[in-house]
Amino acid sequence: MYFQQFDDILNTSKDKSLINRLKSQLNNEFEMKDLGATKEILDMEIHRDQKADKLYLSQMKYLEKVLIDSM
Repeated sequence: MYFQQFDDILNTSKDKSLINRLKSQLNNEFEMKDLGATKEILDMEIHRDQKADKLYLSQMKYLEKVLIDSM
């Protein structure tokens, strides 16, 4: 599974060529900078296990922020 984030839009696909095609089309319309693989979106961390071909989402940072702010 591949993730590509454009501003506040996160696109996913099992086919990397689809992500690259969309990225190329958007790049023709907008000024863009490739920031590499998405590591976080909407306060969720994305962890990849490429050997197991799995993705994990974590809201630990968000929960820590909520707990600290509630004190």
